Amino acid sequence: MVRTRVGTGGPQPAEVQRMLGEPRKALAADRAWVEARRDALAAAEAGLNNAFSALLQR
Repeated sequence: MVRTRVGTGGPQPAEVQRMLGEPRKALAADRAWVEARRDALAAAEAGLNNAFSALLQR
């Protein structure tokens, strides 16, 4: 009965896999966003360190 029922949001295995896939895609996108922000922050920190080093050498 569970496998043959057709509908959105039901308990059939294919629908459960579809419903689980959506949050997994969102999580992957969120992880990519966080990684990009970390990279941008690391680059900004390196830029600041270089600027301070240049000031100290004057």
